[in-house]
Amino acid sequence: MFVKVVKVPAGEAPLHVREAWVGAVFPAYGPHEHLVEGVVTGESVPPRLRFSYAAPQRSALDALEQLNPVAASWFREHLLIASDFIFGADEVEETHNEV
Repeated sequence: MFVKVVKVPAGEAPLHVREAWVGAVFPAYGPHEHLVEGVVTGESVPPRLRFSYAAPQRSALDALEQLNPVAASWFREHLLIASDFIFGADEVEETHNEV
């Protein structure tokens, strides 16, 4: 399954970097309840558990790169945690095809 980001996601990145996600399409799985940690600091981010979709970091960053190379570069320079990106269920919509 793929998801498309339809709302600026919550997170530790600067607003202009998070805004760049809107419109990105990438593979994800869920929705499930996920433990949320900041990708920059590794600290828990309220709410600690979130009903959300998880996307493989590399796939998500490749999709972001297509829309905004500067935003993708920001993540590659600042990521602390090499794990899936978590997007809230209200921030994405499911699609079964890569757009």
